Amino acid sequence: MGDNESGIVRCYSCGNWVRIAATSLEPTGERSDMERWCFGCINDVDAYTDSLEDWKAAPNTFNLDEGDEE
Repeated sequence: MGDNESGIVRCYSCGNWVRIAATSLEPTGERSDMERWCFGCINDVDAYTDSLEDWKAAPNTFNLDEGDEE
């Protein structure tokens, strides 16, 4: 269906057919093979990574010893 000459390619991550202008080549896997990802998938991965970094940077708000007090 899609080919590079028509400007439509398949996203490596989600498998959707998208315009080549809405994609980027990204290193993936252990060998860092260059694969074409759509910007939607790239943004989703970036948002998820940012959420993990925010969680790690947040102060610990749980006091595990709180229930032990009498």
